[in-house]
Order: sequence, then structure tokens, then C-alpha cells
Amino acid sequence: MINVNGLLEAFDSDWDLIRELVTLCQEKVPEYVGNIKTAADAKNFSQLEHHAHKLKGSIAHFGCQEFYDCVYQLEVAGREHKSDSIPGLMDTLEQEFKSFEAGLRELSQKANSR
Repeated sequence: MINVNGLLEAFDSDWDLIRELVTLCQEKVPEYVGNIKTAADAKNFSQLEHHAHKLKGSIAHFGCQEFYDCVYQLEVAGREHKSDSIPGLMDTLEQEFKSFEAGLRELSQKANSR
């Protein structure tokens, strides 16, 4: 779930900036998630770490703690070559990503009505 109040506070209630951030995330986050899936399937740990780190930075301001924590754990799994934890984390990533996308759509509607 996206923390709208946290976003408003972080961006001084600047709906134009929030709208830009939402649009950018709607474009980039699916790409980053896809890159993580590709890296995980290939057991390419350095790419897994790299793409998880990029995704983590992209979602940090949204207050989606479960999504953020999952991505962080994938980053660590890549860094530490912990392949045994990756399948479960990928399942969680998929669920959290769907929730995040729905939250972005809602936030986009709210931002566009301002």
C-alpha cells in the first residue's frame, strides 16, 4: 500500500512532482521487475543485485514497506549468492509488484484530479 501522506510530506504537497514520479515509476518499475526475473532465472547474482538495487531506490519514497523489504532481500541474495531464498522472494515480489501497480494507478488518478 502506498503511503500518500508520506509522499505529500516528502514532496511538500507538490502534486506536479508526485505526478511525474508516478509516471516515471509506471514506466520503469515493470522494466526493473522484469530484469530481476531474468537475472533470477539465469542465476546471475550480480545482475540480480544490480537490478534489485535500482528498483529499491525507485520505490523508496512510496512507503510500501513489504515491497521494499522483499526487493532489499533480493539485493542481498544476489550479493551473497543465496539461491535458495530466491524462489520464495520472487513469489513475494510478484504479489507486492501487483499491489504496487494498483496503488500507482490509484495515486495517478488522485494526482490527475488535482
